[in-house]
Amino acid sequence: MAEIKTKQTNADVGKFIRAFSNNDQKIRDSFELVSLMSKWTGYEPKMWGPSIIGFGKYHYKSERSSQEGDWPLIGFSPRKAAISLYVFTGAKEHEYLLEGLGKYKVAKACIYIKKLSDIDQKVLKKLILESIKYTEKKYGKYKEKPEKIPAKTKLRDGDSVKVIAGTHAGKSGTAKDLNISKTGHLTITVLQKNGVRFKTLAKNVVLDNK
Repeated sequence: MAEIKTKQTNADVGKFIRAFSNNDQKIRDSFELVSLMSKWTGYEPKMWGPSIIGFGKYHYKSERSSQEGDWPLIGFSPRKAAISLYVFTGAKEHEYLLEGLGKYKVAKACIYIKKLSDIDQKVLKKLILESIKYTEKKYGKYKEKPEKIPAKTKLRDGDSVKVIAGTHAGKSGTAKDLNISKTGHLTITVLQKNGVRFKTLAKNVVLDNK
């Protein structure tokens, strides 16, 4: 069996975006894509290899070779020439999902865009959800040992917290909605003073007792 070389890592997504993107527009678009893809899929962003930001995962088995391994359900990379979107199956039966997407180029299963404003986000959302549905039906949902909510966890709804790791590091707010995500990890929603909410892993925050 030949394993897929690209693996999920614990690298910081936010640091990667700032270091890898070659202009401010691409940085802004990348953070917006992280926010949208997290919201639409329910998965936290994870680095895969040195340059791919992925969401969720499935166990891939090639029909043409012995290659096998885990791979993100969807993802993207803010490459120099264009932002590469890995959100399309590449199957002819799914080409209709590209209708109305906007200004883009496609090669096999990869979609290339210059900037996020060039495409319709509603069409992108439908494309992503249909691609995930197809992938999970074909390969099955990824089975991972679920994480239990600690009976004596110190974190409670309404606590003031500060994010110390992950995409939202440095932000603070009020903890809401303690839950187990689709990947089996403990997550919370953080409500900032300006009313903006975001999700993060509970392990990424600490109590803010100031």
